[in-house]
Amino acid sequence: MHWAGTETATVWTGYLDGAVESGQRAAREVVQAMTGGPVSQVPPLTSSVFERGPSFHGARQQKQGSKLKTFYKVVLVAGVLCGVGYIAYRTSEKAA
Repeated sequence: MHWAGTETATVWTGYLDGAVESGQRAAREVVQAMTGGPVSQVPPLTSSVFERGPSFHGARQQKQGSKLKTFYKVVLVAGVLCGVGYIAYRTSEKAA
């Protein structure tokens, strides 16, 4: 089984460019698995189809990293709140 999609991309995760890059990688993996030999590499994407200037890529990567940190913080807080809620529930259940 070979996975492809924007979530499995090594660059531009969450964007159309990431889906394209991931699709190219998965296609190479399938051809290699079917032929049993190395596959000539399709050159990886070096710029976004939405890129408007040399600084746009860096800004996108920085923004993406910031979003990821925020996501991790939200997941951490949600996990802690679930844990506290579970402990409070179990404690009140034992008291009753």
